[in-house]
Amino acid sequence: MVNARHLVSTMAINLALVTHKNFCQINRYSANNMDRLIANIKNATVGTKCVTAEFQDGKKIKVYYNGDYKKFDRSGKLASSGGTDKNRCIEKGHICLNIEGRKILLERFVAICVDIVNDTMPSSYKGWCANVMDGSGSIYTACKLGVPMNLHPENLEWCFPSENTKHGQLILKLNRKTGHVYSFSAFDVSLFNIYYTRPTQDLIDYCEANLVEVK
Repeated sequence: MVNARHLVSTMAINLALVTHKNFCQINRYSANNMDRLIANIKNATVGTKCVTAEFQDGKKIKVYYNGDYKKFDRSGKLASSGGTDKNRCIEKGHICLNIEGRKILLERFVAICVDIVNDTMPSSYKGWCANVMDGSGSIYTACKLGVPMNLHPENLEWCFPSENTKHGQLILKLNRKTGHVYSFSAFDVSLFNIYYTRPTQDLIDYCEANLVEVK
């Protein structure tokens, strides 16, 4: 997964990276609700089908890469579940987890769990977006593109909201122009330049040579 460390070299910004332990110490009483929620995660694991987060109070959450999720109580019993075809909380087309009254997008939750496992986190997640590189993070966009939701860590990267929006727009434009769905980074400057300045055939050639074709 492309994480915050990638952004340091890509965007030349000064970003302090901390361990999971330090993040929890910094944000346990943070005024930022999301950072405080993340600081309550005791540990996380990243598997082949899902990520699992265990909280300080003993509760657990599993988020599957296909968009499903399960929440377990302190005794390990299934408390609730949701996903693309079940009861769900939707935020602009994205499935959300509701944790202690706070909403967090599934792709964001997966990306945070990856950072916890890597033990490399920004000191705050305020202002960061977890970009789904094939556009399937939104169930509406995935439906338009005709692709399944894919929240696998290899299909995620951290970016700012402006890059996330531009990426989502280009996903749909590329599909209309080439007839294909591609997975690509929001930081692929060459792709953006070619799309807006070069002939369609140059765009197709670049996509075929450099991007992962999803459909």
